Amino acid sequence: DDAIAKRVEEVRANLGETAEAVVQESTARFQRFEEEEDSREALATITRLASSDLPQQIRVLVQTLLHVGHVPFYCQTLETNGISYIDGMFDIADLSEEEHMLMPILTRLLHMCGIGSVPYDQVALRVREYTGALYFYLESGSTLMAESSTVSALVFRMKCLAGDTADALELLSDLLRHAALDDVERLRAVMNDLAASFEANVVSSGQMYASQRACACFSPILARNEMWNGLTQWFYLKKYDIDDKESLALLGERLSALQSKIIDASRLSIHLCTDENLVDEARKHVEKFVSTLQASSTSYVNSMNSSGSALSVPILGEQIELFRIPASVGFTAQVVKSAQAYDPMQAHQSVLGQLITTNFLWDRVRGIGGAYGVSAFADMMERLFIFSSYRDPRIEGTLGDYRQSLEAIASYGIDSSIIEQSIISLIGREMKPLYPREAAMIAFRRAVYGISDEFRAKRRSWIVSTGSEELKAAAEQLLSSMSRCSSIAVIAGQTVLEREKKVSQRLKSVTVKSLL
Repeated sequence: DDAIAKRVEEVRANLGETAEAVVQESTARFQRFEEEEDSREALATITRLASSDLPQQIRVLVQTLLHVGHVPFYCQTLETNGISYIDGMFDIADLSEEEHMLMPILTRLLHMCGIGSVPYDQVALRVREYTGALYFYLESGSTLMAESSTVSALVFRMKCLAGDTADALELLSDLLRHAALDDVERLRAVMNDLAASFEANVVSSGQMYASQRACACFSPILARNEMWNGLTQWFYLKKYDIDDKESLALLGERLSALQSKIIDASRLSIHLCTDENLVDEARKHVEKFVSTLQASSTSYVNSMNSSGSALSVPILGEQIELFRIPASVGFTAQVVKSAQAYDPMQAHQSVLGQLITTNFLWDRVRGIGGAYGVSAFADMMERLFIFSSYRDPRIEGTLGDYRQSLEAIASYGIDSSIIEQSIISLIGREMKPLYPREAAMIAFRRAVYGISDEFRAKRRSWIVSTGSEELKAAAEQLLSSMSRCSSIAVIAGQTVLEREKKVSQRLKSVTVKSLL
């Protein structure tokens, strides 16, 4: 900052009075341009879609629920050009907290390990030979029915040519059952990879980590998601000395035991999407794949889509966490409870999020505040409303803008033409053409999370019916929720944190935790 100030003085001294006046006038004109709104006449010259252009019917993805023994098997036919898309979820809801902490390591290791005595480089060649893609990730969330009904799963996604389906599924089965998770050298590479990914992402995509952290206090399932993908996982990984081979060997043993526990047919749900003329043959290969997986001899019951114990965690007041990273800007997230997923109010809050993101918040947080980006949206399944800013030089000012955006709508409503454009944007996301791989996972997730086409049609009608009065009520409900309980997480550079703590009463007493 001192260097910048010094350079500014040097430039000013070289400009002279006349040139400096020209620069000041130019700056003032630009500020007026930012602050002045376009006239109705100017806006009317831009051609726009109207809500009447939207299709009346929702897009339906047809699939059939079959069973391979006790394993739910969803079958979907689409034009896939001879490719089979095979997705599966292993239910891991019953794992202990320590086992859940290990899952991100296990998931990454499945991409980077050998199979039995076969080294990783040869396994990688087989993956490229038989598949177009094979990867694993963790999935968690609340279902549509209730926040107490949740999904926690290890997911695999694979695509392959019809002629390679048998070999690809055999390879997948071998990897799931016999992955060499106790290979210390590969485990060391994975730990390095996870650390490097976090260090790169937390500085470039800090809004994601801030949002996850702010969400985590609202329910155990959101806390689990943050445990897997957020700052909690980073703090856990930092405890390991990757140069301590003995420690890594013990970790490998625990991962192998965890693998034996979760790779179980009784935990599995599976989905197949392929061409209609290929589906019968592909089904046979999927059935054979399922038969290669052990089925627990205990009375384990797959809990996906059934009632669990993830009841909401009540928080009162305002919870704030501050984290320091080596950066000159920050990322500020604030989360409050929204209406329920099956309440029309939440559909109106979805429109509200789109509207304030592209209007009020865009102008205030990005245009005036200087952030590179800002967003507000309703998370339908988690019953939350999430604000976040991206590469933001402010904290308190941005938090104030979040609240003021709601207050402005609650007090004055909004012009119907702006509402219409927000509705079109929301519905347009669902109308975009889908690749078969996208359609396959969307259909699978709808089945697992209990999202029916009947509900989707109702929600579409609720969104389309949103008007100024509905938005005022939606904003009032969120303001009430914000006053009752909200969670704030900030990831920012030292200079930003020090400056903001001096001027913000609510930030002054909050302890700053270092991430890197």
